Amino acid sequence: MHKHLKICSVSLLVVAGACASSQAEQVRDARMEQTEARAQANEDSVERAADKRQEAVKDAYDARGERIADSNQPGENATEELNEIAKERAQYQSNAQTRVSKLGVRIDEAAKKVQVLGDRAPAKLHSELQTATTEYTMLKQDVDTLNKTQTTEWESKTSQIDKRISMLNSRIEDLKEAIDDVDV
Repeated sequence: MHKHLKICSVSLLVVAGACASSQAEQVRDARMEQTEARAQANEDSVERAADKRQEAVKDAYDARGERIADSNQPGENATEELNEIAKERAQYQSNAQTRVSKLGVRIDEAAKKVQVLGDRAPAKLHSELQTATTEYTMLKQDVDTLNKTQTTEWESKTSQIDKRISMLNSRIEDLKEAIDDVDV
């Protein structure tokens, strides 16, 4: 009987340990899902802001174009062309800001997931997260000041920005995979 009681006690401890481990995993999974849901809501908010920004750009440059056309002065074709170029640039900048903002949302999501992992997150994840954050900050600054770019530098600057956005996107994807691969 005494032996049977010890076996039952040990069994209960093992089961309790398994439940605690299972509960810890459930809590972690719930926090990860909550983080993903918040990130999706933030990304949706970025999309709505981008739509409003695009509409404002379109309205402003369309109104400007109409004023130019209404004045119908000689040489206004050049002004209309400059207006179209300015509109295209403003739209590119708005699109780039949206893409960069979405990357920021994903970096924030990764940071929160690393926080959920706590001590289980390897140092390499923290390092990769810091690198992605730094790249994001520099990219955001460059996109925000894009409207000050000289005409002669526009093409190369936008090409560089597109490449940097793509590289940061890949870095974030790799970071998210590494986070998902962490054993708990």
